[in-house]
Amino acid sequence: MRRLSSVLFALTAMATTAFAEGAVQVLDCTQTTTCDAAGACGPDDAAIVFTLTPVDVGPGGAGEYTIAHGGAAYPMTNTDTIGPFVWAEGADDVQTLMPTGPNTLLWVRQNSVTALTATTHFLTCKDPA
Repeated sequence: MRRLSSVLFALTAMATTAFAEGAVQVLDCTQTTTCDAAGACGPDDAAIVFTLTPVDVGPGGAGEYTIAHGGAAYPMTNTDTIGPFVWAEGADDVQTLMPTGPNTLLWVRQNSVTALTATTHFLTCKDPA
């Protein structure tokens, strides 16, 4: 049980004053299910590693972070102690990462290049430490 709660603990702890600027958290995740904007879902087994670094965090955990994955890093905002964590990877998208359980996250990727669409990934994650 202690291992299962490590992801939620990592995100929650990162978003508190106990983890000041510079405390990096790495989450090793597998996409278990992916759904399109119409609600059609299917199994998925793609791996993704998120690296989250606090930059300017307030006493309640809200503030600015950097998120890195796939070889690129982006400015990210956290609005509360456990999310949502929000960032953009371009001018026409919004990415949202939300903890949903001790070792699960929901990643919503909205895009409006030609029309508003979204992809939702259900993730199972672990702290690789």
